[in-house]
Amino acid sequence: LASGVVVQKPSPRAQRLQQMMSSVSASDHTIALVADPGERLLLQGVKAAACEPKVLAAFTVLYEDIAPIRVAGDLVFRTLQARVRKAESGEAELRKETLCSSTQLLTARHLFDLLDRDGDGAISREELLSSGLLRSVGHCEGCDCVSDECSMVDKLMAEIDSDGDARISFKDFMLAASRLLDTDDLEEQIRRLADVLERDEAMLSDTRPRAARKRFARTEAKRQSASEKYDQMLVEFRQWEAAGLADSAAESRLSLVLAGCFAGAKNARVVAALRHAYTAYRPLQLMGDLIYSLMQKVVGVAR
Repeated sequence: LASGVVVQKPSPRAQRLQQMMSSVSASDHTIALVADPGERLLLQGVKAAACEPKVLAAFTVLYEDIAPIRVAGDLVFRTLQARVRKAESGEAELRKETLCSSTQLLTARHLFDLLDRDGDGAISREELLSSGLLRSVGHCEGCDCVSDECSMVDKLMAEIDSDGDARISFKDFMLAASRLLDTDDLEEQIRRLADVLERDEAMLSDTRPRAARKRFARTEAKRQSASEKYDQMLVEFRQWEAAGLADSAAESRLSLVLAGCFAGAKNARVVAALRHAYTAYRPLQLMGDLIYSLMQKVVGVAR
């Protein structure tokens, strides 16, 4: 170049990472159709990271230099690619059948997640019954709704459970909403229902069997412990940045990772995605601990 500046071509591994990130870059309303809430967090995090040059640079260094992270990254992106393709296909079908807007999709996803108490991506009969949703929209007139019996819930399940698995998918849910609610004011009605459910936690009692509740409690305890450890890492990253340790760190590829940690710690979607990765997947937690220990070494050199 005439200026004497040499532009370094990205390595094949860096190019591969960029291609994988681009392949899962989807709109918020497409991501809303991904069933697993954790995978939605990861997709949102990838989108956010792509807009943060320092975070992207850190991801690239880690993907290029650490083989286990590269293997895990390939597996995660392969899964997310499949989820995005399925969501895009589902979105096209859903728009034809319901004529719903992007905003309505996002609002409905919020309500659906409130009803999906165990976060498995579907609403069971028990979750629908305990929510009192049908009473809220006036569809339980003439129904006793005593104990665990409700003829209207059973009728609705029979009508909208498209594959007969006794679970309501998000697509089933949207189709039902378009039939049960006033389509001219669908978004506002869904938002009001979500507000009611958020205010009345008693309506959203845990309906799982006792053994399942115990297993869930144990898993949540482990996740909570990992989440607290993750929070402590965030605190330390912010303290290190406030102390100017990034500026005084020796120039190295790991110093790029440290700068990415500082930038990522200030991006809510990146934080949420990495929290899920760290707390939900033991191998990724181990890699997170490795990265943290490497950052401690970089800071130690800077000190």
